[in-house]
Amino acid sequence: YTINNLIYAEQIHKANIHIVPANNGGYIKLDVDGLIIKNPGQILITKTADCVPILIYDRVKKIVAAIHGGRKSLVAGIIPNAISILKKDFDSLPRDLLVGIGPHIRKCCYWLKQDTLKGLKNGKWKEYFIQKNNKIYFDLTKLAIEQLVDVGILKDNIEDCGICTFCEAQRFFSARKTEK
Repeated sequence: YTINNLIYAEQIHKANIHIVPANNGGYIKLDVDGLIIKNPGQILITKTADCVPILIYDRVKKIVAAIHGGRKSLVAGIIPNAISILKKDFDSLPRDLLVGIGPHIRKCCYWLKQDTLKGLKNGKWKEYFIQKNNKIYFDLTKLAIEQLVDVGILKDNIEDCGICTFCEAQRFFSARKTEK
């Protein structure tokens, strides 16, 4: 494999998904946070620094999706968008999908800044709030898993590594941990 096999998402914190054409690689796909491939030999890249990396594999159709699940993209519906594309364009069945959730900032450490809190507190997102230490924390993991289950993925087909990038900043990069 060479750099020509790699496909990156620009990761703009939205819900856009790109289907990568066959024999197409070595580039960054602009304006997306999710990529889908059906072509062996292509490699999807998702970089995260506290956001939720979500990998989806259709074990029957042999299709892979890589999602950059930041708070904004999760709230915007990137997971339902990705599953909708898998169903519509590839005839994937949610029961055939296996999902891996990688290291990301967890509810123990992801407190919301005031401007972010204002944008979320009047919506349905309050169920993901945890109040402690005079701050509001947000549960990205719960949001991602609930969205996956809501689109029909079996809970037994979802594996979460359980690692917090903030707590494990010596092993994983945490943007929040490096903030001043």
